[in-house]
Amino acid sequence: MSSYDYLFPAMASEGQLSSPELLTSNFSSLGIVIRAKDVPALDRLGELVASCHNLRTLKVSCIGRITRPIRRNGQVEPFRRPPRGHPWNCQSNECGETLPGLLELELSSFCICGDVDGASYENLPWQQLRRVKFTCPSFLTRFAGQMTHLCALELHLDLRSPDIESFCMDPSCSPSTEDIGQCLRTFTGLKELHLVNGTHLLDETLIAQVGPTVRSISAHQQEQRTTTERIILSKEMLFTIAAMCPNLRSLSVDMLDKSVLVGA
Repeated sequence: MSSYDYLFPAMASEGQLSSPELLTSNFSSLGIVIRAKDVPALDRLGELVASCHNLRTLKVSCIGRITRPIRRNGQVEPFRRPPRGHPWNCQSNECGETLPGLLELELSSFCICGDVDGASYENLPWQQLRRVKFTCPSFLTRFAGQMTHLCALELHLDLRSPDIESFCMDPSCSPSTEDIGQCLRTFTGLKELHLVNGTHLLDETLIAQVGPTVRSISAHQQEQRTTTERIILSKEMLFTIAAMCPNLRSLSVDMLDKSVLVGA
């Protein structure tokens, strides 16, 4: 086994990631589901990514969250767990050199909300990314200004419901709706915009910004056990999307009877 085009195991362990065949492979796409508390496996993941110089796509989903940096004894530590070894924990230009061709990045259950500077992620090649997916909006507010070539954005927001577990460690420290909306409006060349629990962000101002280029829009609100109400787009907003998005080819939105309308 000398190379793979794609790898996505059901759950990665240290033993799997330590395989000599994997470490000598040259993936172009790598998808990993991994336990956030499995520090040895995360260390091995860092080694694996560092060996994949042709990596174009990196998708990492954590079971249990990778928590945000914290301050201890006056110094910022990158993560509560793991403290080292993952591919984006860089203190120099190491990441840029390791991932020179990265075009697509997905980080699920990673959180940098709170009083942190995001330094551990600074050296990822944000400027060249074409597609991203985040479950923490702080990645968007922190790095939106650097993602100048972004074509596709998928953002999963917390519903802040007792029925559904939060993506972020401390939702009270998450960016405000206004800040998230302002960041979304900085993207002028988006072709795909996918929002989960973010239907309220699709206002006329955002549609006017992405409308000339966008080809696919989806907006979905998670269902809750305690209520049948969900935020949906009004007919007026749907007409606005139709009028302002001449290149739109795909539109996926929720339609319910008992709902809160946006853009009425």
